[in-house]
Amino acid sequence: MTWIEELIEIVGKRKIALFRVPDDTWNAIESSTRGFASFSMALPHEQLEEVTKRSLCLFVRETGGAPLHLALVRSVSAVTTLQTRLKIEAGAHINPSDIDKLIAMLDTRSSNQLRSAIEHKSPASVLSKKVSQAIMTALSGDSSNEQSLKHIHLLLAVSRFNSAVGLQADAIDTALKIFGYDSSVKAKSLHVVEGADSTIRLLEDSVVAHDARRVPDMSLVGSDVTGYAEFVGNGDRLRVYTANKLPLEKLFGVDLIYLNQRLKNLVLIQYKMLEPNGSESDWLYRPDAQLDVEIERMERFQQTVTGPASYRLNPEAFYMKFVKRKSGVGSGSITIALSHFKELARSSNDPEKRVRVSFNALNGHYLREAGLIDLIKGGYIGCHSELSEGFTELINAVVRGGNAVVAAIEEKISHSSADDTK
Repeated sequence: MTWIEELIEIVGKRKIALFRVPDDTWNAIESSTRGFASFSMALPHEQLEEVTKRSLCLFVRETGGAPLHLALVRSVSAVTTLQTRLKIEAGAHINPSDIDKLIAMLDTRSSNQLRSAIEHKSPASVLSKKVSQAIMTALSGDSSNEQSLKHIHLLLAVSRFNSAVGLQADAIDTALKIFGYDSSVKAKSLHVVEGADSTIRLLEDSVVAHDARRVPDMSLVGSDVTGYAEFVGNGDRLRVYTANKLPLEKLFGVDLIYLNQRLKNLVLIQYKMLEPNGSESDWLYRPDAQLDVEIERMERFQQTVTGPASYRLNPEAFYMKFVKRKSGVGSGSITIALSHFKELARSSNDPEKRVRVSFNALNGHYLREAGLIDLIKGGYIGCHSELSEGFTELINAVVRGGNAVVAAIEEKISHSSADDTK
């Protein structure tokens, strides 16, 4: 399924809310700091009964003469006894810019229903599944809408572990937590490569795509880099790169590689999907031939590095993070070291050596997210590594193997670099 096919499917479930905006309100939004890209509005409760968080919105000026805008509802909350407030994000003008032209692009039944909604004079109305999907199909046919629609797709798809979109977003969030931040922090600088898929763009409401050559120190990651973000704090810098050969919706594997330059420890966390196994409480992971290749690659890398220069609880670098397919991003997960996984496989009674990974089966014998983050942050786990050709080759090998990569490098800011950040 392509990203636009998935977006059309999601739109059928969430539907599009049509907003007819009076001239004075339209002008006020346009002249606000972020314009239609990000704003809030309040309407009577009864007019927003069917509008929910993550609904899509189509904004039309009552008197016409202004481009159409498509956006996403970030939150819905009652702010007074009589009114509900909507926070809007990812807003952008779309083509066709005229509502009559959009109506003309739809099939007869859908166009009649959309015209009826426009003429109804209600400030807000939720369109049917069929009309919503017909509108999205029409908009996707214009290449000038691609960047805006792809941004909305990422925001909608990122909420669940259903593809590499959610996995890569979780990996970026994990890297930020290790650094001591969360995904709400503003990046000092941010680059998204033109024509490439990267959940880096979700760190800002509106991101301009650039040529890959503008990504700082691109050679560290290679030509498959798709995005870059830089964060600074307490005299340290975190550089986050994303890389993948294929579109994210065609990938189901993501690796987070975290290198702490100050403590010289490297950890690779590989995401794995758990599948339901006949009941809601039991989930199963079955290793495949690809896993053998991935393990061999990681062990080969670890053989090339020297022993830790400082104390480690565990000098192992390879960890596996198991998440339930289609569960919400941020929901419970299980992380175990590669050596632990191998032990589970050896002790399995399953004739096919399937490894039963679940909260019950492990009986609490696994790393929780908070504990994992503390261990990496403190340099207590991970192999000894430098920012070298071996690090770059590891990233390139992961990408060649078909996975997406989030490579995070934490380092001390030199005095000259610190002056530049002021």
